Amino acid sequence: MSKSYENMSKELISAVGGIQNIDEYYHCATRLRIKVKDKSKLNRKSLENIEEISASIIQGNEVQNVVGTDVNAFYLEFSEYIKANEQHTSNYDNGKETKKDKSFISLTSKILDFISGVLIPIMPVFLASGLLLAILNVCVNVFGFSDKSGTYHVFSSIALAGFYFLPIYVGFQAAIKLKIPPVMGAFLGAITVFDGINNTKNLDILGVPIKETVYNGTIIPSIIGVLCLSIIYKWLDKKLIKEVKYFITPILSISITAPLVLFIFGPLGTMISELLANLFIFLSGKLNWLAFSIYSGVYPIMVVFGIDKGTIPISLNNITNLGFDSLVLPAALASNTAVGSAALTVGFWSKNKKTKSLGYSAGITGILGITEPALFGFLIPYRKAFMGAIIGAVIGGLFGGIMNIVQGAQIAPGLVALTTFYVGSSPAQNIINGFITLIISVVSSFIATSILIKRDKNFIDDEKNRDEGE
Repeated sequence: MSKSYENMSKELISAVGGIQNIDEYYHCATRLRIKVKDKSKLNRKSLENIEEISASIIQGNEVQNVVGTDVNAFYLEFSEYIKANEQHTSNYDNGKETKKDKSFISLTSKILDFISGVLIPIMPVFLASGLLLAILNVCVNVFGFSDKSGTYHVFSSIALAGFYFLPIYVGFQAAIKLKIPPVMGAFLGAITVFDGINNTKNLDILGVPIKETVYNGTIIPSIIGVLCLSIIYKWLDKKLIKEVKYFITPILSISITAPLVLFIFGPLGTMISELLANLFIFLSGKLNWLAFSIYSGVYPIMVVFGIDKGTIPISLNNITNLGFDSLVLPAALASNTAVGSAALTVGFWSKNKKTKSLGYSAGITGILGITEPALFGFLIPYRKAFMGAIIGAVIGGLFGGIMNIVQGAQIAPGLVALTTFYVGSSPAQNIINGFITLIISVVSSFIATSILIKRDKNFIDDEKNRDEGE
């Protein structure tokens, strides 16, 4: 274990109240998220003083620590440190609940926390599958690669497997969040995508017909199903005697939940998915320019508060049902690149070498699609730059909405993700419009931030203090 990560782990664990106060932890693209049992044990000052962490955002009982793009490396070593010094229960503790937090948390926060905990850990699957599909599309449509070749078949199968078996991944992670054995959640997801059930006609149980439903690539049936499974599993685990519950609890809980999913939750999930898809078709056709502008403008604020992950199910649903997302992801392209441009602008106007270097680094990372370093390193300290980013995002989003740009895979919107824009009725034109959206966002953000940053008292004072310090 590297010395810097070891020290970082010690400081972070101490700041969140020790290992025994950690309920669970996972990471997204740039944040290590720690769910604590007792919020009162958090030491906010200690969290702020961890040099390697840009910011720590507390949402309910979750502490979101902005580490940066090397968060995965830190997460792995943080996990090893936890295991080496472990004195607390595991994430699901063999189905037994840990002590519940008694503080008030809004229903919205609970829902967003649950969605984040389920979907964020499986984002690498979306990234790998989506980008591979995008590359294959470009190879076939631009470079004339044969879609009949064995090579194409193998790699397209690899990519499609990531989306086809989505109910299994979702079931596994939902079970972890709900503190039952993860394999039971995966089992429920596997049942829905099994060939004898998925998209199969003329099914029935005891003569009661089951509606034909497509489960592959869906998330709603698995999430609702595992919610139900967790209630039944935990109830049985408490009521049955220990001599029989090891093998009776799994069979009873899955035998009760699976039919409920097939009769109710599956068709309900399909109906919800279709309604959401139709809503976005309407928005794309009637008010796309307005929806784009608003979403692009508020997206940086959503990222700051960690609620951006709540829109993942919407974009996934659009991609599954339409073949592309017509709002959430493409509108975020304007937002992410505008945020990156604002950080670049701060670096450009700064006279301090370190600020320049960090501004350029965070800015480029933002334009590529990862905005946390730019947001927490520059835009929150310099609020005028934040305003400049929002202005650039709204202007870029307006153009993207007018041109009805769409994105075909679940990848962080940015320069790298433009390959996934080769979709829609005119794929080549969609990529061009996506690139123009990016340019407009970057340029308008640079101009707006340049005008505003010179009036930012914090920026002026920091530049003055750095000059005096040098």
